[in-house]
Amino acid sequence: MLGQSIFENVAKIIARPHFGRVECQHELAGMVSNQSLSTISNIVSELRTSRRSASISAENDDLRAIANTSTRSQRRKSRVDVYLQRGNEVFLVELKTVKPNIDVFEKTKEKLLLWKTLVFCEFPDVVVKAFVAFPYNPEAPRPYARWTLQGMFDIQNEVLVESEFWEMLGGDNTTSQLLDVFENTGIELREVIDHKFREFIG
Repeated sequence: MLGQSIFENVAKIIARPHFGRVECQHELAGMVSNQSLSTISNIVSELRTSRRSASISAENDDLRAIANTSTRSQRRKSRVDVYLQRGNEVFLVELKTVKPNIDVFEKTKEKLLLWKTLVFCEFPDVVVKAFVAFPYNPEAPRPYARWTLQGMFDIQNEVLVESEFWEMLGGDNTTSQLLDVFENTGIELREVIDHKFREFIG
């Protein structure tokens, strides 16, 4: 009910002490070779048809190998929900607050590959980590059934659910501290929240 923007801003607050650069809704833009765009399309197609297994190391090798090999290119831009940089590492996060269907997952995978390509084209030696992240478990109280992402994503290296996301941003125990903050804020503002809900009900 809070909406995605609240999670982006909370992520920004938590990440600030731990990263040199933190931005929400950061626009990546640059020139991408036609060969790179073709490689992205081929990777997604091969993952969808199980002709290859998801592996970020293999995918990164493919993307880096042809990032700047062609003079024919097109301008591309894409918005990153949460952009983080620390030293020689760049972290790119696509937030999801519900469980998408397979078509959305394919588009998300394509987006992550494009993000990495845009960074590789400009900064070939940077370490890029791109994730799809769920700020909370959309299937709670049941564990999130990650089989819906299998095949398309490298589950161990591209998918963050709840505590994996928050603790990537802020370190150990970040999730429990965040839940305490939300609970205490809810108690403090209970009358305001109840009044607002009554307005919605009408």
